[in-house]
Amino acid sequence: MIDDMTKKLISELESTFWVDRFNSVKKLGEIGNSAAVDTLCRVVNDRHLAVRLKTTEILGVIGNERAIDALYSTLFQDDNLNVRKTAANSLKRLGWQPKNSQQTVLYFIAVHEWEKIVELGSYALETLKQLLQDINYNTVWENIKESIEKIYTRLTVVVFGQILIEEKNILKNPNALELLVPLKNLNNIIIDTETYEFVHVESFITYAVNYIGDEKLKTNVEVQIYGDPEKLHKNLRNIFFNLFKKVEEVSR
Repeated sequence: MIDDMTKKLISELESTFWVDRFNSVKKLGEIGNSAAVDTLCRVVNDRHLAVRLKTTEILGVIGNERAIDALYSTLFQDDNLNVRKTAANSLKRLGWQPKNSQQTVLYFIAVHEWEKIVELGSYALETLKQLLQDINYNTVWENIKESIEKIYTRLTVVVFGQILIEEKNILKNPNALELLVPLKNLNNIIIDTETYEFVHVESFITYAVNYIGDEKLKTNVEVQIYGDPEKLHKNLRNIFFNLFKKVEEVSR
């Protein structure tokens, strides 16, 4: 039920003066009437920073789960770091948990937990790469780039093809043109002969020679061939035996 005071404060959210809207949000938080939540969820997009910041805080204070979608949207879309951090803290107060790697990355960025993002390994890479192109994340561009580089240096396995292997230290079907840092801990290359793309493997080998070096490849990196070995391009077979520490054919 909406009492008269709450109704009055909600109407003041339409004011053209940001101070009025700010004070209204603040007082609605003090009252704590969950009937105001739906209106406040729209105010998270207010044009004034102070109003957005206070609204994301108050939605956590009121504590109604109807605010979760609006707060998550703020976590992803707002261009201000402090608003995103406040939204993340409010989500936590509401008992929200990330449902996938993208939500986890966005949450950790909001609360400035960069090392935890790196610990996610390859699960974080796709989201981080997308955010490099997002103007809302320009202020943390260097942090994102550094996190990507750290993740790359910790990866140990590269997979080509559609073989189902899920681990945070695996890089699947990489575009060699995007690999500008050495995979210095690489120790295993896995090829699924049924589904791999020759050009991807060929490009990666060129990258590996240039950025990792022949000596490390011969000393540290093994190749595992899954599927029918006769389907592996003959040039690749020769390169593997000449360039890497060990080549093993693995039956499914």
